[in-house]
Amino acid sequence: MPRKVLIVTSDTHFITQLNKVLTPFETKIELTFINTRIEALEILKTATFDFIITAIKIPRVTDGYRFLSQIVDKTIKANKILILVDNNPDEVRKSVKTLGITLIFSILNIEEISKAIIRSSGISSSQDNKEALGLEKVTHDHEKIIIALNLVMGPVGRIIYKKAINAIQEQSNTDELIQSIAFEINDEEKIALFYENLN
Repeated sequence: MPRKVLIVTSDTHFITQLNKVLTPFETKIELTFINTRIEALEILKTATFDFIITAIKIPRVTDGYRFLSQIVDKTIKANKILILVDNNPDEVRKSVKTLGITLIFSILNIEEISKAIIRSSGISSSQDNKEALGLEKVTHDHEKIIIALNLVMGPVGRIIYKKAINAIQEQSNTDELIQSIAFEINDEEKIALFYENLN
């Protein structure tokens, strides 16, 4: 049964990017997106979630803090909550310290947020990448490449990765793999985005 993750944000760019990155994990992780504190509290009356990700502005900053105070240790443990911030993470960290929440990330840090979701699912990202991609060996460097590729190509990234890795002689050679992926993408703009996401 997939782990259920509730995500409370109205940032459509973040939602799109996160969906792209987590596509290979769709059999393990079920994402539910909600825009406001009121909607989130309503769904929590009838559904349970293994992990909750919330922005502070939902839509106002005060809504985010109120939402957290209403759910921590009543609906879900503090270590199963991740907070998204636009700026001033230290200020937010101080504000939620008494609640025991430690997972605070910039909304732009899709890679780390994705890893936190994968870890919260009780599976190692390496193990799940192997299952999702049908590969025997996926290293940490390969995980980064997969995430960068999925950010650009979405679900097609999985197919491109498999074709690219099968086309090279030494699977541990990440430089050769990246070149092979760029060849498979075959679109200058998307290749540039792929390289940008790798950095």
